[in-house]
Amino acid sequence: MKPLTIGAALLVMSVGTGAPIFAQAASMSSAKAAVMADHTLRTSKLLHAPVYNATGEEIGTIDDVLVDPKVGKPRAILAVGQYLGKQDKLVAVPLSSIEFGSDRMEMPQGTKEHMAEMKRFSYGSPLEGGGG
Repeated sequence: MKPLTIGAALLVMSVGTGAPIFAQAASMSSAKAAVMADHTLRTSKLLHAPVYNATGEEIGTIDDVLVDPKVGKPRAILAVGQYLGKQDKLVAVPLSSIEFGSDRMEMPQGTKEHMAEMKRFSYGSPLEGGGG
């Protein structure tokens, strides 16, 4: 009888404190949500996630993930215009150039200079080279 009473008390406590539990889940980092236990990436969790450079500056967000069926190497389309102080600029980078840490996604070489030099990506044009 005692385990049932303890279980009921825990249920009542969890219902009463539901908001913090949901808030904690909502604040889980994009990087952590995107990487599964077997290190498989969930592309749905990558979209619109922020990407940082080595100094901790947000360089942009992932606008899309593209896979060329001939090459098979996925590329992240990053929206970096705000970082560069420009209207809109999309760039294609190999997904492998983004490191997935426990708390954030990082592109160490993502300096303003590097992003500014990269060719502008357009959804109407084919991917070239390694995408970055």
